[in-house]
Amino acid sequence: MATTNKKEKFVEPDVKWAKSKARKLLVKDILDGKVPLMARDESGKSTMKLSKIYCMWDEYKLYDKSKFLS
Repeated sequence: MATTNKKEKFVEPDVKWAKSKARKLLVKDILDGKVPLMARDESGKSTMKLSKIYCMWDEYKLYDKSKFLS
């Protein structure tokens, strides 16, 4: 199970990101326009905070935030 305790290593579920429900939800959210495709606009301004995306689904929290950067 995932943990946020800084002393413990973040452990992801056995299901790898590429085949996870979380990734499928993220793709759907992008296609539905709930999450912007680009992290920054033409002026370099953030289009949506990563923390806001990360909190949208409990399934997202099972995976490290770095999965959401690209």
